[in-house]
Amino acid sequence: MKKRIWRDINKVTSLLALAFAGTQLFAQVTTGSLTGNVIDAMGSVVPAATVTLTNDTTKEVHLTKTNANGNYALVAVQPSVYSLRVEQRGFKVAERTNVKFLQTIVSMGDIRLEVGTQFAQRARCRE
Repeated sequence: MKKRIWRDINKVTSLLALAFAGTQLFAQVTTGSLTGNVIDAMGSVVPAATVTLTNDTTKEVHLTKTNANGNYALVAVQPSVYSLRVEQRGFKVAERTNVKFLQTIVSMGDIRLEVGTQFAQRARCRE
């Protein structure tokens, strides 16, 4: 009889622990991912471009490079307003300001780099 009671208590305790853990997992999702592609003026991919995402409020910086296909992904990004900067040798710097990141996954689409020097006039990003 005592074994049965302990077995029932263990089942109830396990179910409560699982239910509580499940709510905690959903409640802790406060970051997301920002993805995009970097291309040149002809539409070709730009590998190894440096992508910098700066939180306008906290000045926290997320840094990555594009892969061989010109794609990038920044993960563990907190909801906020950001500035995005893309640089690659031989191209003008491309910047986007006032990037509102409020969702779990945001795609920035294509960021087009124009041929030029990094210190030349900043390139405008295609929305």
